[in-house]
Formats: sequence, C-alpha cells, structure tokens
Amino acid sequence: MTATIGDGKEHILVAGPPYRGYLGMIANAFKACGLRASVLEWEYPNRNLLGEYWFYASSSYRSKLAKAQDRLNTSAIEKAVEDLEPDRVLVMKNAVLSQKTRRLCDDRGTRLALWAYDNVRQYPRIAEAAADYDLTFTYEPDDVRLLAETGPAKYLPMAYDPNLYFPASGAESKEFDVCFIGDLRDTPVRKDTLRLVAKDLSDGTVGVWTDAVHWYSHRRLKDLRFRMGRKSLRFTAETVGHEDINRIYSHSKVCLNIHHPQSVGALNPRSFEILGSGGLLLTDKKMEGLTGLQEGESYVRYSSGEGLMERLHGLLDDEEGRHAIAKAGHSAALRGHTYEHRAREILDSLG
Repeated sequence: MTATIGDGKEHILVAGPPYRGYLGMIANAFKACGLRASVLEWEYPNRNLLGEYWFYASSSYRSKLAKAQDRLNTSAIEKAVEDLEPDRVLVMKNAVLSQKTRRLCDDRGTRLALWAYDNVRQYPRIAEAAADYDLTFTYEPDDVRLLAETGPAKYLPMAYDPNLYFPASGAESKEFDVCFIGDLRDTPVRKDTLRLVAKDLSDGTVGVWTDAVHWYSHRRLKDLRFRMGRKSLRFTAETVGHEDINRIYSHSKVCLNIHHPQSVGALNPRSFEILGSGGLLLTDKKMEGLTGLQEGESYVRYSSGEGLMERLHGLLDDEEGRHAIAKAGHSAALRGHTYEHRAREILDSLG
C-alpha cells in the first residue's frame, strides 16, 4: 500500500514494515521539512494456526518465510520507484534492492538511504543490503565500524513524534508508581526486572502492558505464571495505541525502560517517547552524545537490580526531584529528538 502526503517539489519515498505507524510519523517529518512524502508499507502474508506453529517450531521454516518476504519487499520497492520516480528513497529496517531499482535511481540521480533499526551482528543481511545504498543509518553505534568496508554509514538513533507524545492533561495526578510497556516474549531480563520491582513495591502500583496474544498462544500460560501472586502488578496483555501509551507515561511517577537484549548500545523509540510524553525516564542505557540529555538531570539510569531499586525508591520519595528531571527530559527531547530533527539530519547527510 502506498500513500502520499505534502505538496513539496522534492519527493521522498519512505518504505518499510507497517509497525506501530512509524513510517507515517517519519513521512510527516519529511513533510514538515517541505518535501512530498510517499509511504510504502510491506505486505505480510497471513499465517494460520498451522503456520504459527511452524513459525515457532522450525528455524528452516522461518528462514524460508524471511526469504519470501525479502522477494516481496524488493519487488514492492522496484515498482514504487518506477511508478513514483522519487528524488530520494529511505528504506526502514532492511531490504535488498534489485538491479533494476538501482539502475532507475542511478539514471535519475535518486539518492538511496537505509535506516537499519536492527544490529548487524544479529542480522548479517543488513551488511549485504547496505552495499545497495548510498548511505546507511545504523541503530547500533558500533555498526558504523562494522559497515565501514561496505559503504558510508552513520549512527542515527530513533526519536518520537510530538503530535502523539506530549504531557497529557491531568498528568499531575499519577495513577501508577511505575509503568512498563513492551514485549515480554523471550526476554528474561525484562521479566526478572519486573518481578523484582513488583516484589519490592508490594504496596505500590506497577502497571505492565505487553502485546496481545492469540487464544492458542503458548504465551498465555507464561503470562499467567508471571503475574500470579503479585498483588502490586496490574498486568494487561493488550496491544495499546500511541494515545493510550502517551496517557500511561504521563500518568506514571516513573517510566521504566528495559531494552531488549539485542540492543547492545542502541536506544529504542520508547526512550524518546517517554521523554516526549513528559514522563520520567528510568532506563538501563546511557544516552551518550545526544543533545541536551544528561544522566541524572534529564533522565535516570540504573545498572543492576540493586541499583534499580535504589534509584527507584529515591525517585518515588522525591516528588520535586521527579518533576524537575521529567521537565528537563521533555524539554531536551522537544528541542533535539523528534522525527523532524532526524529527517533534517537524513536530508543533510544524504544530499
């Protein structure tokens, strides 16, 4: 599916997976920069019950699906470039380009960029695809070094959309002591951390939202075992939209961010969405080298389970301090870490 917004003379095609509306946010950012932007969302084949079983049971089946998806993505980009004739193409996540696409872009002077928000070590096909592009923006800082022989690369962290994330009305009244939003599947570090928090804050309110699961999913039993006996835990197995996420962050005293193990030095979008919502970010990652973001002043970092609880109790006991850090974090995010800031950096770097 392809949709176009804006009426600028220069035209950019933004292509990638239809995950939580990020393509639309990024396209709107380019529109704010004065461009016309088209969005191409990958189409995913629906898996029935048997397909779901084989997906989780067989690595060879997953590999087969991935290769079929690659062919679909490559074909979709080729058709969109041929039909729309954009001046720039930005592919999100990863996709190999066909020789025809590369030739069409070379003939027209169309610039090609990849924004790979996975790491190269875990997804080596990123390195294969990067050779097709004029510039690769990496999710992991260290991937710039790993891609050095492939072609030009530059670290570009994710961001947030201020139209979706902002301090919500009534945010002075906090509904949760601590909140966490994210996938708990195959992430023991997240479950272990949340168990620790729920046990220690037995008289508090710990809100956890994780993605919805099918009635036949093996995760149902795991989720039940996770929340049993934890009276402070408010557990919701439901995929929540950006409006609800913004409200949850705004109405929580502390917003906990536990990165997926695959994020070695990278920062997930949640890092910036919490700040954008006016929430207080308590995270396991340093936000080094990012304009206006100082540890202890605009966000708080922990490095161990014991360190987490020390930080958490200190924040819960200091309402004035929480408010000051959250306000500074929101101000820094708004000044330098929206998708419009990232779009301008892409345009400046890509030319």
